[in-house]
Amino acid sequence: AARTWIRTQLGYEIPSGAEPAETFRRKPGAETAQRLTYPDDAIALWRDVPPELEEARAYCLRRGFTEGDLALHHVAAVPEDGRRYAGRLILPIVVHGVMVDFVARLFVERPKTVTKALSGRRDEGARKELSLWGFDQLDPAAPRVYVVEGIWGAIAMRRAGFANTVAACGSAW
Repeated sequence: AARTWIRTQLGYEIPSGAEPAETFRRKPGAETAQRLTYPDDAIALWRDVPPELEEARAYCLRRGFTEGDLALHHVAAVPEDGRRYAGRLILPIVVHGVMVDFVARLFVERPKTVTKALSGRRDEGARKELSLWGFDQLDPAAPRVYVVEGIWGAIAMRRAGFANTVAACGSAW
C-alpha cells in the first residue's frame, strides 16, 4: 500500500525488490538512555547564586523565566572562568525523568561568530533525537500540544496561557 501511495501521490517508483536497510533498527527510548549530567563547573541558579552568576539569573528573568521556573527546570549556569561552556546557561532537557540532552545558551556578549546555543555532546551521552524541552511538564489529558522551535518560544507560549507547549530545540534536531 505504501509503494502504491508513493507512486500515485509523489510520482516515485520504488523497485519491488527494495527492502529496508539491514542497518535500520528502532533507537532505544529515554528509559534506556545514559543519564546525561551537568558540566562539572555548572552552578544551580535556583539556589544561592554566587555574585559571578547574578548576570545569568537576571538574563533568565528578563527572558521570561520566573524564580519558580529556574527551580522547576533545574536551570544552571557556567561562570565566565569555566571551561567548555563558560558564560552559558545550562537548560536541561528531561524526558521521562532522564536528562537526555541540554541546551547551553550564552548569557554574556560574544562576537557574532560564536554560536549562541550549543547542545550537549553525544560523546557524553546526549540523545539529540529525544530533545523535546518541557516534555515532562506536559498534561496528557490536554486536547493538544504546541510545539515551537526553541526554549524561549516555549516559555513565551506558556506565559501567554498555552501551558502544554514544548520546544523542539531545533539546533539539536
